[in-house]
Amino acid sequence: AAHTELVLEAFKESHLDAEVVEVDSIAAARAALAVGEWDLLISDWLLPDGDALALLEQVAGGSAVPVVVMTSHGSERVAVEVMRAGAADYVVKSSESLLDMPHVAERAIRERRQLCELQQTRIALHRSEANLDAIVRAVPDIIYRLDPMGRITFISHAISRYGYTEEELLGRSVLDIIHPDDREEARYRMAERRTGERATRMHELRLVPKGSATRHFELHSQVLDDLPVILVSAEGQYVGDQVTDEAFVGTQGIARDVTDRKRAEQEIRQLAAAVRAVDEGVALLRADGTVAHANAAFADLVGLDAGQHRNLRDLGPACASAYQLERLVEALLAGRGYRGRLSVARGALRRELDVTLAPLTEGASVGAEFALVLHDMTEQAHLEAQLREAVKLEAIGTLAGGIAHDFNNVLSAIIGHAELALCDVPAEVPAADSLQLIMDSAQRAAGLTRQILTFARRGEQQREPVEWSLVVREVVRLLRATIPPTVRVIEEIDRHVGLVLADASQLHQVAMNLATNGYQALGDGGGNLRIGLSRVCLDEQQAHALRRGMEPGEYLRLTVQDDGPGIDPANLARIFEPFFTTKPVGQGTGMGLAVVHGIVLSHGGVIAVDSTPGSGTTFSIYLPRLSDVDVDATTEVVAPALRAHGMVLIIDDELTLVRIFQRVLERLGFETIGCTSPHEAMFVVQREGDAIDLVLCDFMMPEMIGPELLDRLRSCGLKAPAVLVTGYPGAVDHEAATAMGFDALLPKPVTGAAMAALVRRLLA
Repeated sequence: AAHTELVLEAFKESHLDAEVVEVDSIAAARAALAVGEWDLLISDWLLPDGDALALLEQVAGGSAVPVVVMTSHGSERVAVEVMRAGAADYVVKSSESLLDMPHVAERAIRERRQLCELQQTRIALHRSEANLDAIVRAVPDIIYRLDPMGRITFISHAISRYGYTEEELLGRSVLDIIHPDDREEARYRMAERRTGERATRMHELRLVPKGSATRHFELHSQVLDDLPVILVSAEGQYVGDQVTDEAFVGTQGIARDVTDRKRAEQEIRQLAAAVRAVDEGVALLRADGTVAHANAAFADLVGLDAGQHRNLRDLGPACASAYQLERLVEALLAGRGYRGRLSVARGALRRELDVTLAPLTEGASVGAEFALVLHDMTEQAHLEAQLREAVKLEAIGTLAGGIAHDFNNVLSAIIGHAELALCDVPAEVPAADSLQLIMDSAQRAAGLTRQILTFARRGEQQREPVEWSLVVREVVRLLRATIPPTVRVIEEIDRHVGLVLADASQLHQVAMNLATNGYQALGDGGGNLRIGLSRVCLDEQQAHALRRGMEPGEYLRLTVQDDGPGIDPANLARIFEPFFTTKPVGQGTGMGLAVVHGIVLSHGGVIAVDSTPGSGTTFSIYLPRLSDVDVDATTEVVAPALRAHGMVLIIDDELTLVRIFQRVLERLGFETIGCTSPHEAMFVVQREGDAIDLVLCDFMMPEMIGPELLDRLRSCGLKAPAVLVTGYPGAVDHEAATAMGFDALLPKPVTGAAMAALVRRLLA
């Protein structure tokens, strides 16, 4: 109690403004600590309910109150134990020490506050370091620090992306990870930093990652120009701004991976080079249509470049269609893409261009908002026109062939009945003349039908090696005897050009039709008609110019040239259409050139027309020339002997034709059975069996076609030869008919003589 009074008296006499509360046990002290905030706890070593260590354990458990322990005995062991337990001070009781207790308390409180502040500073520093470390780890760039010798003293976690760990690089020279070819540059840069040189702020080096390709890095390792250069000695002391070797402690910086950027830059350069080199015209346009950039091909195609503020609207005078350009400009002003065609005239040449307009998503970076690409489609447009013409002629040919098929059936009936009637009527009877006129008219109609089928390229052809020069000379001879004397025929025929594989009669028809057109074009005033035949050798480019897919090689060329008025360009594209003619009514049917076109194409040839109004017209026919090997490979066919008896089965869905064929063959001595349906024919074959010597079978029937029926008849036991009869010869030729199982082909209209000859030949 006396000691307590002495301590209380000392605090009263001190300069400290302190409130002192006295308790007499450890339990009371604990209760006071639990309910209040205290700056200092002074405890005797021994108390009724324990010693001061119990309180020190509570303080060590979380209280921030400093504890000063008093003891009557100066035991070194107790002092050590108390201080280890966390006491702020240890006081041996005496009058002097107790009176000095305010100073002890002030010192303990001050030290505890300093300790708390230090702990808070450490916590804040730890947090700051953790935040900085998180930031450094999050930065994709490599942050590094080097000592004066270029050894790595710090490197960020970003280095792990390249196969290294931070630990394995610390203390190593930075040159170890720099590409060998760049190490000399790196040494120079480190020496530059050592002397304080600040001329270079950034440079590039290549680093060598583990297990991957070399990467390019951009290094920033120098302070900005508006900041002072602060030099620090190796001991960490500021030494001012005078550069010395001793003041240099190393360098630090950031290394940024620019490999992808450099690759992209290279790709951009390559793309720009490709744009400059391609044939397509490429231009970058601003929103108002001004040409910002353009390659040479663009300037060549449309005459616009990026100079003198050239605008897309400047194409107006050169465009064949103002509508095309208007649509392109409208799309540009509306900010949308566009696909279309543009016809542009450059001097005497007109180009068809495929146009693609596309908005640029990053236009601001190149000073433009749109990319315009022009593809020269001139040749393709020409080929498309040829294809459309070929498709049109093919469609017309298909229609004409279908009409000819049905017409042949009608003609077969007319010719057959007329022939039978002529056999029954004496020659002196007037009806005989009428029947003969019917026969003649039917034959002319059959000739017209053959012309239609020839145009459709489906007519029957007997091809053999033909000396074309002889055919053309015969045509010239006939012309000279028939054309007006005002027309001068100039013959330019090479008699040694060689042979072509062709139907001689059709070649004669080609030359005659072209020559007739030529002298008719000269009119009453007359003029020159040149007919020439020569041998030419076409290379790949020349053959391609005449017709796409045409094989290069040797050809015979027939030219028919007149110096008449020429052909109007508006009519030039239609001259090969059937029934198209510019001649007056009664002077032409419009079939001549259509037939020529069909014959030439069916022979694997090409027909070309060159006509200029006022300067005449030239037709050129190209047919493949037969080589000597091809000529030697041809063989002659010897006709077999004939006989005139046997049973013939006639199958045709036209009852009229069945009856005509029966009457014709029966007059010749043959027995006949007629059928108008395939099922009836199969029943007859099953019934008659081997009694049938020959079958005449129509090609087109409602229920099934001739080849299918023949297979059915063979399965029913038919062994006799079979003839395919067709009013549409283009469907098959002799070779195809043989492949289908037939022994011969008989085209309609059928004359009695032709039928008799064929039947006798097969039954001989």
